[in-house]
Amino acid sequence: MSENVVEIRRVFLAHPKSMTDEAVQEYSEKVRKLKHGQTLKSGATVAASLTTGRDSIEEFKKRPGADARAALNWGAWTEWVVGGLKGAFDAEPRYHYIVVVPMLYVGRATAGLVSRATQKTWPKVLLFDGEKLQKVTGVAVLDPRNMQQGWALRLG
Repeated sequence: MSENVVEIRRVFLAHPKSMTDEAVQEYSEKVRKLKHGQTLKSGATVAASLTTGRDSIEEFKKRPGADARAALNWGAWTEWVVGGLKGAFDAEPRYHYIVVVPMLYVGRATAGLVSRATQKTWPKVLLFDGEKLQKVTGVAVLDPRNMQQGWALRLG
């Protein structure tokens, strides 16, 4: 494969709802730098395209055929993120990676994303602690009443 071939890797940044916009931006830049410019076995260079959780929710609400009730449905949103395709006539996944920041303990929405994604080939799920990426293999329920940190990521 030619050296000038670029493959786009779409990354979804899963972050706590309570995270500040500044922190989301900081993690976004760090994650983008980790993937951008990487060389694949094929010889292609990676160009990272990143979408934050906040941006994806807004995109989900504006999708064709969306109604107000569906826009508030976390299950529909997580399936849209994890199971969706890039386009109507495209077999590419909407996201190649879900990168969870910044810790092992996550809320209900992120747990739903991780649970669905780890049952599929794509997207791959990774934890980013600010310095390194670790593979996520699943999620464990700790306290389902704690909507912000009631689940723990399983690393593998």
